[in-house]
Order: sequence, then structure tokens, then C-alpha cells
Amino acid sequence: MNNILKYIYIILFFISVIFFLIRANTLYKYKGWFYKLILLLLSGIFMTISLYYNNIYLNDYILPILLYLNILILIYITIRNKKNNLDYITILGLIYLLLTFKIKNFKIKNGKLINPDIEWIYSSIILLILYYILSNNNSITYYSKIGLILLILYPLLFPIDEYFIHRIYSLCLAVSTNYILFI
Repeated sequence: MNNILKYIYIILFFISVIFFLIRANTLYKYKGWFYKLILLLLSGIFMTISLYYNNIYLNDYILPILLYLNILILIYITIRNKKNNLDYITILGLIYLLLTFKIKNFKIKNGKLINPDIEWIYSSIILLILYYILSNNNSITYYSKIGLILLILYPLLFPIDEYFIHRIYSLCLAVSTNYILFI
């Protein structure tokens, strides 16, 4: 990964944390999304550490478990905000991702996946795009859906082993900026 891009991501991540702290008291009312944001920020913190420091627990367990929990919480959010039968389709897609998740395929070294599960990553991209397209959640507007889909696709511009580095940092910045500007 390019060092300049790494430093840009870290600076933008700290800006994201500041944005989150500014709005944390008003975000709590969006219970599920608030918890998802906490998981996302924890992922950003641990990914930042992983970029510079190799720790077996962090790289082999904590970051993969945070990825798993980030998908799991989408099921909670969907059930809590269920509007119609299309939500069941998205829940089934998320359950599929959880059932096919193998922690050994998400071990990381210096932020990069050691043995990327390419099939799972592409499945998650497709299923998350469907999740956002089919979502009837009031907090996800048409323009938010487009932005979230672009954030899923953006990391594909880089090598697949770096997918989650780019996903985490771009998502942290976009979500926290959205909270500052629109909530």
C-alpha cells in the first residue's frame, strides 16, 4: 500500500473520530446504526494499529471478529426496522455471509489479508449492494444508497488483499461526514 495514501487514510480517520465525538450524543437515538458505527470505529482503530504493528490476536482474531460483527449487526438493524417482505431476502443474504465466514481466511498482516477469500469478498459485495438497494430503512435515502454502493465498490480499485483497508477508512469518513452534515 502506498505510504502517502496510508497517511491520508489515518489523518481522515482521526477526523472521522472527531466528527463522531461531536455528534455522539445525537447519534445514540439511532440505536442499531450507532452500534454499527462503534464497531466501524473500533475496526478503524485496530486497522490503524495493524498497519504498523503485528499482533497475532489483533490480526488473526480481533479484526476478523469485528468484520463478522459488522455484518451481524445489519441483521439486528434490519429486523428492528423491518418494513416489508424484501427485508427477509436481505436477512437471508446476511445470514449466508455469516455462515460462510471462515475466520482463518481473514487473517491480516500489516492491514492486508494474508489469504483473501475472494469468493466471500465478492459475495459480500453483491449481497451488501442488494441489501442497500432493497432496504426500506427510513435513514437510508436514495442518495445514501448510491453513496453506500460506491463505498462498497471503491476498494475494488486496489488489490483485493487491501480491500478491507480501503473499505474501513472510506466508510468511516463517509459515515461520520454524513452524520455531521445531515443529522
